[in-house]
Amino acid sequence: MSNRRPPKQASSAPDAAAPADGREEGMSVSQLGGIAESTPLTDDDSGHEWRRHLAIVLVVMAAISWLALWWPRPAPAAPAAAIVVATVPDTSMAAKAEPPAPPPDGPYPIALLPGDVPAYDSPGGEPAGTVAGEWWGYPSQLPIIDQTDGFLLVRVQQRPNESTAWIAAEGVEITTTPYRIVIDLDARRVKLLNLGEVIMNVPAIVGKPATPTPAGHFFVTMAQPGPSAGYGKEVLVLSAHSETIDNWQGSGDAVTAIHGPLGNEASIDTAGAISNGCVRLHMADLDALAAVVPPGAPVDIEP
Repeated sequence: MSNRRPPKQASSAPDAAAPADGREEGMSVSQLGGIAESTPLTDDDSGHEWRRHLAIVLVVMAAISWLALWWPRPAPAAPAAAIVVATVPDTSMAAKAEPPAPPPDGPYPIALLPGDVPAYDSPGGEPAGTVAGEWWGYPSQLPIIDQTDGFLLVRVQQRPNESTAWIAAEGVEITTTPYRIVIDLDARRVKLLNLGEVIMNVPAIVGKPATPTPAGHFFVTMAQPGPSAGYGKEVLVLSAHSETIDNWQGSGDAVTAIHGPLGNEASIDTAGAISNGCVRLHMADLDALAAVVPPGAPVDIEP
């Protein structure tokens, strides 16, 4: 139903009434057969009429003066109060404040994806691809390195090394870890830091010159059962890919991992750079590392 009112009808003005005595000012009127006929006034009539009109005007002016003096006047209106408009921002659609980027010492935020999500070149830009919700059958847990306006900049597992993508924050579960791994290729040492404090610093084997361990900023993608006892109970697979090997043993890729000594514990302290790019640890050190470091934890490999 419409709540519009019907337009008002224009009221018809009544016809102008003729003077009751049949006269118009300045003329005498006689009606003959319905036709008005005017005749000029005589001098006597004109003088009487003039005096009568003057008297009427004086009486009316006196009455107006008396009313002006004694008629009650309305009190002056009070000045209008100033209108103050409180500006309240509309937060119904506004982006919520984002926490600052993680400090160098952590804790480090990790994004657990709900499934495949669009990848963007910039926050709110056009979709430029897809970030997979799984990688080699394991859930994608990706380090968050920046965030703004409801979007997260995450590292991803795929080539090229150190690839990143913007994803929408909606639907993403965010956790944190205090742990970061630092691999020093020159010193052949692996450090584990907890909120910036070094809690482990152990020897390691790294890649030989022909197949070096790639340097850069990476992360733990998964903890995978070792393919044999020499690798350890769990292998920490990294997002680093070999720069010299494209297809390791028909797998279609060549990823870098932290694993055990392949049955030769003594070699960890003496062999130096002999691997195909992976990082080998004493089995006890690998177990200690795998026990606390979750997928998504940052791994910095220094040349």
